[in-house]
Amino acid sequence: MIATRSIETMKETDPYLAKFDELIAPTAGSHPSWVFPLRKAGIARFAELGFPTLKDEDWRFTNVAPIAKLPFKPVFGANTDGVAPKTPGKFTFANLNGPRLVFVDGHFAKEVSTIRSLTKGVKLSSLATALVSDSAFLEKHLGRYVGTEKNAFASLNTAFFQDGAFIHVPAGVVVHEPIRLLFISTVKETGATTHPRNLIIAEKQSRLTVIESYVRTVDASYFTNAVTELVVGDDAVIEHVKFQDESREAFHIATVHGQFGRNSRVNAHSFALGARLSRNNIHVNLTGEGLECILNGLYLTKGDQLADHHMIVEHARPHCASHEYFNGILDDKSKGVFHGRILVQQKRPSIPSRNWRFTPTT
Repeated sequence: MIATRSIETMKETDPYLAKFDELIAPTAGSHPSWVFPLRKAGIARFAELGFPTLKDEDWRFTNVAPIAKLPFKPVFGANTDGVAPKTPGKFTFANLNGPRLVFVDGHFAKEVSTIRSLTKGVKLSSLATALVSDSAFLEKHLGRYVGTEKNAFASLNTAFFQDGAFIHVPAGVVVHEPIRLLFISTVKETGATTHPRNLIIAEKQSRLTVIESYVRTVDASYFTNAVTELVVGDDAVIEHVKFQDESREAFHIATVHGQFGRNSRVNAHSFALGARLSRNNIHVNLTGEGLECILNGLYLTKGDQLADHHMIVEHARPHCASHEYFNGILDDKSKGVFHGRILVQQKRPSIPSRNWRFTPTT
């Protein structure tokens, strides 16, 4: 049985390893020296894990075999020909004021982005730009919060990410208008894959709202594999909204890892409307006393869609409060999955936990 799984894993991961050697390894010298070891560790971990199967406890209701069978065609260049200046205004949240970073097929599109004057000290840019301008700062944070030990998709993102958003709010700074991150998929080619990577850091006593949206202009079998690292300092107040309305033929896997400090207040919302198969891996670490975290989820599906939310909340310090509200409306033969786990760390070796699992419903 083990040997059989090993052979299957090799067949599935070989194209990804080959693309890494072909497209990523030759670019090692064009980025800060610490980036390539991070990527190499990601592809090595992906090769070791392989794609999860229905035999894996955390994936027993979500079959990702259709993703594994897709031809792997990472998108390494931005093509904004199909995105007019008015295109971002067609999508949800378009009427909100505030800065907006637009990414087309995973790459920053400056010409359709709106970056207004920001409060002094706030940094807002594409991750690719920040790797050059703020390399030393990113080295301390990028990849430090997302767990890849059991997450093959996060490992794959770490190996292949090209761009995404970088937000840094200094201590005591209030950002009054929401910052919108808009990821637009335009590629029609089956198997076209993007790996958006976002790093959001809000230091102590800061305030920030971020709206992270994934939308499309085409109906195609592409694959979005996103990772967001959210770091919230002591006494900070943060709201994070993730909105997914991908093509009904597409696949969307997202990993959101958060680390929240003492007395912070965090509201996080996940909306899943699109994609043939979508999965949101939400893992938050409550590292300071007195904090409160609210996690909301809503999925609206029809046809043969499947929307999966997998949540882990770690209470790493006493006197923390977390609240979880996940609901869905299913039509036709569509399915919804919710698996929630709360871990309460204690001084004793044992870690009691509570588990909630909602099996697929139709």
